[in-house]
Amino acid sequence: MAFTFRLSYNPDMLDDSFTDRMRQSGDPLADAVIAEYIGAGEIPELNALLGRLHANMGDPAGYPPRLAAFFEESSRLPPWADPERIARAQRLFTLHGPIFGLVMLFKSLPILYAGGKGGAQVLAMTGQLNNHYRRRASETLRFILDVMEPGGLDAGGKGIRTAQKVRLMHAAIRAYASASPLWKGRREAWGPPINQEELAGTMLAFSTVTLDGVAAMGLKVDRRDAEAYLHAWKVIGHILGIDPGLYPKNLGQARVFWKSLVRRNFLRTEQGLVLIRDHQEFMATLIPGRLLDRGIPTLLRYLMGRKISDKVLDLPESRAPFVLLLFLVETFRLQKLGFLLFPGLVRRARAVSVELMEAFQAYLNAGHSRPFRVPPSLTRH
Repeated sequence: MAFTFRLSYNPDMLDDSFTDRMRQSGDPLADAVIAEYIGAGEIPELNALLGRLHANMGDPAGYPPRLAAFFEESSRLPPWADPERIARAQRLFTLHGPIFGLVMLFKSLPILYAGGKGGAQVLAMTGQLNNHYRRRASETLRFILDVMEPGGLDAGGKGIRTAQKVRLMHAAIRAYASASPLWKGRREAWGPPINQEELAGTMLAFSTVTLDGVAAMGLKVDRRDAEAYLHAWKVIGHILGIDPGLYPKNLGQARVFWKSLVRRNFLRTEQGLVLIRDHQEFMATLIPGRLLDRGIPTLLRYLMGRKISDKVLDLPESRAPFVLLLFLVETFRLQKLGFLLFPGLVRRARAVSVELMEAFQAYLNAGHSRPFRVPPSLTRH
């Protein structure tokens, strides 16, 4: 069950012909595992597996050979992975967890609703099955906390295990969505669900797009920290099965590549409009009272930008309460200044940051976390 990818940065990654090929590619390693279950008519066993992984993966040695081989192969970090840069990225996240969490909720996650060539459609489709917004926020935050936990990407680390679970879940969703009527006649234009181009876009949304959002909120990240953060997400991308030809060499190339993906994939869709509307309603449930609800579109528009907000996601213009936005930006800016003036605060701030993020994840997870289940009627064509 060995699959080999080219292990080099692709200088032609911005060439549409290369990205077109990536759009038509899935994840051979994980797809083969899911296809074997479905082909053997073992969908109940597959759903039991997904439920077990969702609850607690346990020891991979206890799984059937086909699955144990997947866990063994996908757990190997690439030879170019730099432990020092990974640790640097994890320190950055654990020190500033709340601002990273805020940016992900108001930019990195909702900006993917703009992906109109299968991306938003898959999110909407799976959301109808699984209490989408709270579940997705909870599971995404759990994934990020695990991979960004110090030591999370070490051998046997929690982050590696969580990323492997996400990879298998992607393959299960890919099989389900590919067989749905929505994909009929659209495979050539959209590629398979959660294809390599979309995976690369998600990797950038959680790395450089997040870093740009953090900067917009007042936290200026040192360039070495920022490059380390991108490096860590490329390592995570490797575990998730992303083709190495889609890894940007540095922050500059990452931002140019993101603009290319926006040009190729972002467009106004019915599913995207429903997703962003429901996302705002979900965010309103997280904020006590109604006073600050009008600030939700303000912050979304500020972080995602006017062009996407107006032309793709139809976010309403809102000036109130803009003072809240200014307050948040100034708070995060002064936080870093405080760390510079009082270095002793860093250790305590890191501990508090992790505690807050863990508590928020537990709150989102309470009674709402359910694994994706492949419908029994699914057949391979």
